[in-house]
Amino acid sequence: MAVRTVAQFSTPSDPRLGWWIEIDPASESRVNFRLWEDTTFTVGEPPLFSDDRLGGPSDARPVVSGSVKWDGCIDYEFPANRGEAATMLHNCSRGGLLSLGEALGEAWDRCILHMEGRSLVELYEDAQSRQKSRPPGAG
Repeated sequence: MAVRTVAQFSTPSDPRLGWWIEIDPASESRVNFRLWEDTTFTVGEPPLFSDDRLGGPSDARPVVSGSVKWDGCIDYEFPANRGEAATMLHNCSRGGLLSLGEALGEAWDRCILHMEGRSLVELYEDAQSRQKSRPPGAG
C-alpha cells in the first residue's frame, strides 16, 4: 500500500493562492485527503514537497478533508466553525466537483453584478440597517 504524502501547489485559476495537500491511503479501495490554505505561499517560488517548513499543514486546521473511493465517488467535509456542525458533501465524479466550483463562481459573478455601482460603504451601511430592523431573535 502507498504511504502518506504531502505536497504544496497552486491552481491555474488563482496562482497567488497556495495550498497544501495530504494524501493518506486508508485501504485498497479508499484514499483520504486533507487540504489547507498555505498562508506562507509566495508567487514565483517553486512548491515544496514536504511539510517540514513553518506554516505547513501541521500548523493549521484543514479547509476541507475527505476521501475518494474505488468507484470515483468523493465524500468531503468542511470543518465545524464556531460551534456549528461540520458540513459533509458527496459527488459521484470529478465532473461533479468541477460543476459545483463553476456554480459557486456563477453565484459570485451574479452577486458582484448585483452590487455593481455601489460602494462597499453603502453595502455595509445597508447590511447594518437590515440587521437593526430585524425583530429580536430573528436569524
